[in-house]
Amino acid sequence: RPPARGGRAGGGTATASGALASRVKIDNALVTYEVRSSRDALSTYRLEDLDLTLTGGGTALQFEGDARVKPGDLEVKIANGKVGMNGARALGDAPVTAQVTISGKDVGEIVAAAAGPAPALNGPIKGVLTVSGTVASPRASGEVELSSLKVTQTNPQCAEPKRRTLALGAVKVNALWEDGTFRGRPASTSLGQGTLTTN
Repeated sequence: RPPARGGRAGGGTATASGALASRVKIDNALVTYEVRSSRDALSTYRLEDLDLTLTGGGTALQFEGDARVKPGDLEVKIANGKVGMNGARALGDAPVTAQVTISGKDVGEIVAAAAGPAPALNGPIKGVLTVSGTVASPRASGEVELSSLKVTQTNPQCAEPKRRTLALGAVKVNALWEDGTFRGRPASTSLGQGTLTTN
């Protein structure tokens, strides 16, 4: 409701948040995200079928939603999202928290887009990540599992077959995404009758 007209200039306060809608819902949107690597190569990702609900109230902005990341057809669900607006000088400085669930039938396309086509990694993925940090500099950590992972590479120096595939058991990764870099420490899997753990 707009403030009443008239009266003393300082008689009442109308904040910017009071002029904003208390709830915003985005349905079936498309977002394009571009990342330029240190080698000046440009990678493009798309958030398709994006559904996002933003709810304002008090000193926090809450959000939840889901989308599909392309390439790769990775399903992403966001729950318990919160941006603290109290005391932040700019939106980028505001603290952010959320829980992100990821799942996909095959990581092949998204790995190739991020790291190149060789070696090729294929297999289903699932995981739960906790987001923290600020809006401008978020970080995500949690457990990620790639079941029945296959690593394929072609080596011209090998005897036939030059294209060979290594089949691993379930790969479990203690994942951390921060400053645009993904780390898995440790990562564990099974190979034959044994186990393998590495950073």
